[in-house]
Amino acid sequence: MVIIGILGAILFVVGFFWLMIIAFRESAIWGLLNIFFQPIAGFIFCISLSKGWQQFLMLIGGAILAGVGFAGSIVEIFEAILK
Repeated sequence: MVIIGILGAILFVVGFFWLMIIAFRESAIWGLLNIFFQPIAGFIFCISLSKGWQQFLMLIGGAILAGVGFAGSIVEIFEAILK
C-alpha cells in the first residue's frame, strides 16, 4: 500500500505543477487562484477555458491514490501495533 501512496503523491505533484504552468500561461490571476484555491479553482479553470482537464484529472486521481495508499498503510501499522 505504501507504493500506491507514493505513486499517488507523485502523480498529484506532477498534475499540480503542470496545471499551474498552464494556468500561469493563461494569466497570473488564474495561476494564483489555482495555487490558493485548489481544487475548486482548477475545476472552474478547466470548465471556463476548456484547458487543463488532463492535468486536473491527474491531480485528483493522484490525491485519491495517495489517500487510499497511505490510509491502507496506517491500517497495517495499527494492526501490527495491536498484535
